[in-house]
Amino acid sequence: MPDTTQPNMHSEIESLRTEIRQLQVDLASLADSVRGVVRAGKAEAVGRVNDTADKAWSEAKSLADGLAKQIEEKPVTAMVSAFSIGMLLGLLFTNRRA
Repeated sequence: MPDTTQPNMHSEIESLRTEIRQLQVDLASLADSVRGVVRAGKAEAVGRVNDTADKAWSEAKSLADGLAKQIEEKPVTAMVSAFSIGMLLGLLFTNRRA
């Protein structure tokens, strides 16, 4: 009876090598796809962060301008308010240490 296991084993090994090469190609393609998705997501996230930062900056600037206008219109009231807030914060932080 002839021994057929040796050629069978070689053909199976070659088949496995072929499948492994195909898996490597598929994994490389998948990695490229994932990289593309991540890059697109980063670009979108950066755009949203920039938009939010711009909105926050314009709101802060608007509030600062409004506050400056109120200080110019009523400087005494602004001074009294700032002094009162400073005293209150001082009392709060002094009591926390004790």
